[in-house]
Amino acid sequence: SGADVVIAPEWFFVPKGRFYTAKEFKKLVKELTELSSGHDGLIVPGTIAWKDKDGNYRNTALALSNGRVLKQYDKRNDGDDHSFASRLGTKWKPGTSNSLFTWRGLRVGLEVCRDHGDASLRWDLAERGQSMVDLQLVVSAGVPVSHPAVGVGGVVILAQGDRDPSGGGLGGHVKRRVPRQDSPWAKLADGKRTETRRLGGGTLSLLELQ
Repeated sequence: SGADVVIAPEWFFVPKGRFYTAKEFKKLVKELTELSSGHDGLIVPGTIAWKDKDGNYRNTALALSNGRVLKQYDKRNDGDDHSFASRLGTKWKPGTSNSLFTWRGLRVGLEVCRDHGDASLRWDLAERGQSMVDLQLVVSAGVPVSHPAVGVGGVVILAQGDRDPSGGGLGGHVKRRVPRQDSPWAKLADGKRTETRRLGGGTLSLLELQ
């Protein structure tokens, strides 16, 4: 089997000098979702920079597993998003949904860069009177881990990328595990370093996309 979690940094999918169209975004989501089929691991392919049907820029993270979209989350707090949109002649549309979902029976929180810097996951949990999550995923382009929201034995995973999104196709760095070549994840990236963490009574292996 391949890695349990595949994660990329913020602005991993950015076409050079523009945003993906709504049609391109839908097609990309479909392709990534299909790529996750047949494997119950979790793929978080960074964020996708795209324009919705109203022409507004959105910075969207996905959580995919076994051919399903477990979470579609739009970044909520401005971390150079307003200026990025302005440079390309449009406006940034912040998200409104919470960052919580479930995977393999684990409670998971997903944050994008400045959202983590502003403790969005902690606020989401507090507003619902809920306890900490088991797994906290942060896709970032400059913000370090500063507001952990996991309980005892929980895991925080940070994928850190470059700050400037304008170049397209950004990479970053996290610990990761190399998947078998026949794994669906092997189609996405080639890892070199390895790391595993204990979680939920088992072990969690990681793969970085670059």
